[in-house]
Amino acid sequence: MSKENVEALMRELVAELVSDRTENIPVDVNFGHLGLDSMHAIHLVDELEKRLKIEVNPLLFWEYPTIAQLAGRLAKEVGA
Repeated sequence: MSKENVEALMRELVAELVSDRTENIPVDVNFGHLGLDSMHAIHLVDELEKRLKIEVNPLLFWEYPTIAQLAGRLAKEVGA
């Protein structure tokens, strides 16, 4: 799966969590500024694991604090 596809998936999931439209979710803004808290991150981890079929460590949200950064990291794992 490409980085762009992972970004699109993450934007969709984040939009659902913060009750916004997908097109309003930027990929270069920190998760906290998007309105996500630790509970949202746990839900996002669960959904990403289901859809990408990989294990996602929740600490990655702090190491890669934007959708663009985390999508790049996850795309590499999915492609591995």
